[in-house]
Amino acid sequence: MSEILTDQVRIMGSTPKLIFDVGSHTGATTIEYLNAFPLAHVVAFEPEPDNLITVREALSRYSDRCTVLTSALAAEDGTATFHVNSHNGTHSLLPIGDTKFWAAPEKEVRRISVQTRSLDSIARERGIDAIDIVKMDIQGGELEALKGASGLLSREAISLLALEVEFQELYANQPLFWDIASYLRGFGYSFFKLYEPYFNQQNPNILCWGDAIFLSPQMLR
Repeated sequence: MSEILTDQVRIMGSTPKLIFDVGSHTGATTIEYLNAFPLAHVVAFEPEPDNLITVREALSRYSDRCTVLTSALAAEDGTATFHVNSHNGTHSLLPIGDTKFWAAPEKEVRRISVQTRSLDSIARERGIDAIDIVKMDIQGGELEALKGASGLLSREAISLLALEVEFQELYANQPLFWDIASYLRGFGYSFFKLYEPYFNQQNPNILCWGDAIFLSPQMLR
């Protein structure tokens, strides 16, 4: 079990009932959550069609505890251009930015139109009052997705956020760690810890990205 998931288990215990895995990719992280939190229902998000096939196959045996949604999370409901890149873990609502900070060369191979949804809209539609854990790995789209959860955040209705965060603009004009931390701080959410920091291969003094946990005010009281 990864350090970030180990900490989520330690912080949350066995109580989580609802987890959102935003950016399921191949379904591997969704399965990790299902195994780590046996009482939880996990909602997996994957908008890219090829990845979606893989996710559905991987999660088929968990159909009683898992829901797969095909929308991309954003600040509001609508449609948007989705950039499909040469590596299936790098697709994004944002175009590729400064490639010198990437681990390997990548290029855009096509663009598709995807439906976007906000977390607040999904919560209202499904009668969801609270979410125990929201994990996001959506390649620079995290802040816009968090803006779409302002209602949930203002009510402290998300207990723990596990986010991929960037420290360099891997994607064009993407928000960085400090932008996300500042936005969440406005709702009283606190940065807990950074995991798996990746440093630039050419200059190890440059931190490029990592994963971060943020905790709601109620988790600190």
